[in-house]
Amino acid sequence: MIVVKPEIVETLSKLKSPYIAEVQDYGTVQEYPFVILPYFANGSLAGKTFSSDEIRDVIVPCVSNGLKYLHENGIVHKDIKPSNLMIADDGGKILIIDFGISSVKSDGMSVIYNTKTGMSPEYSAPETFNNVYLAESDFYSLGITLYELFTGHTPFALAGTLSEDQMAAYASVQNIPFSENFPERLKLLIQGLTYKDLSNRGKTDNPNRRWNWQDIEKWLNGDEMPVPGETNDFENQQDPRTVFSVPYDFITDREERVRLCNLADFTYAFGTNWVKGRKQIGRGFVSAFFKNQNLFDLADLAIDCEEAHVTDPAYFRFLTVLEKIAGGTNNYWQNEVFGDLTELSSYLLNSCYFNEPELEDKYREITSYLPEWYSVMERNSEGDLINKLIELSDIKQYDLKSRIIAICSILNPGMEIKIGDYIYKNISEFRNFLSELKESNKTEYGHFLSGNLRDFESYCLCPLSDFSSLFNELVKAEKAAKEKKRRNPILNSPDDITDELRDAIRNNDLDTLS
Repeated sequence: MIVVKPEIVETLSKLKSPYIAEVQDYGTVQEYPFVILPYFANGSLAGKTFSSDEIRDVIVPCVSNGLKYLHENGIVHKDIKPSNLMIADDGGKILIIDFGISSVKSDGMSVIYNTKTGMSPEYSAPETFNNVYLAESDFYSLGITLYELFTGHTPFALAGTLSEDQMAAYASVQNIPFSENFPERLKLLIQGLTYKDLSNRGKTDNPNRRWNWQDIEKWLNGDEMPVPGETNDFENQQDPRTVFSVPYDFITDREERVRLCNLADFTYAFGTNWVKGRKQIGRGFVSAFFKNQNLFDLADLAIDCEEAHVTDPAYFRFLTVLEKIAGGTNNYWQNEVFGDLTELSSYLLNSCYFNEPELEDKYREITSYLPEWYSVMERNSEGDLINKLIELSDIKQYDLKSRIIAICSILNPGMEIKIGDYIYKNISEFRNFLSELKESNKTEYGHFLSGNLRDFESYCLCPLSDFSSLFNELVKAEKAAKEKKRRNPILNSPDDITDELRDAIRNNDLDTLS
């Protein structure tokens, strides 16, 4: 029996989406865990077929938005297939269920190593057979699912007769077969979602990569889009250093042998296999390989890392420089992969907002390598700001939550804001909420300020004026109101004094007082 992981259920219980089955209750009965989901009278998509119009108008937007929401909240589903897609009772939308083998991305922000227990091989992306699960892996499964929902069967007719290892090899080389009358537009979508090569992952300007929700949006809008892997006129030609004349044989942390043919794959493998990667550099294998490839500048990088005794910071710098040369945006730290700084900010903020364990260790690790990343990327002004913020936080001994929020506001000025139990999409949404509340109900506005003072204080360290000016103003206003209440006896009088009167006194509202 597969039991949903506690961290998955806890995260899901806090999420609200029209495309994700709501967790109505969960817990244990006599030490047996249970999860209660809604009952769907129309059942799942399993065993059903649909027209290309039905797939385009209902199924694709629902599942794509559901996956986008899950990934933004740190969950990789890992088992998207027709039987895990339920039809709403009104028949108007599709909801994702069954998180029995899902993983929270805080285990590795973008790449997750886990057992293959419970996965459905015929729907699984090639990388998952090596226990690597990405957000893109869910979209691959969606591509296979759409194929089945149109044709009535999965693309690989032999799937049921193959072992898991055979299926892994088969899926990695086999092209998906399409009949002559297969709708071209749907075919394009499936080809985009099931593109196997992940070396251009995260490079949104490169068409030769697996599609995600952003590409699906373009497809739904009817945009003209090339088939990944069939575009030869990509303007940003690769640096000649990024393709090896001879593959590098690499043994992963899981003792699996892989052959790395280009710098993007090399960096990804070394970044997601931290222990073995450091050992191979320390033994001189990497510098020797680069020398044999006549890549002497890369060999020098490896030697610099060797001479620094392959410490974590030195190894991070090595990987960051390689990633920059390869044209990628990932940054790596101890097997965790962050596609960009926005993703890193989300990872750290989610850990902070939901009080995840070892939060201080995560903060210390990330702030130890962030300045180095900015230096390599030649974004020195931002790096200096990060350094000054860290130094100031240590001197002033600011609390951990304030430090994390301040760092994240630099990484992503459009970050989410959590006040009380509610999360606002960005600072603008929070400003609008405050303005509307103050205008519509001054009493509730006063209660909101007094009840969330500590949360406001957590945002005062943010160096960006949008944050600091607003939250410092709120803190000052509420502290002034509390002081006025302390000094004015009527504000501390018995319950026959109404909240409305107290608020009028606090705000010097003479019309109400009269």
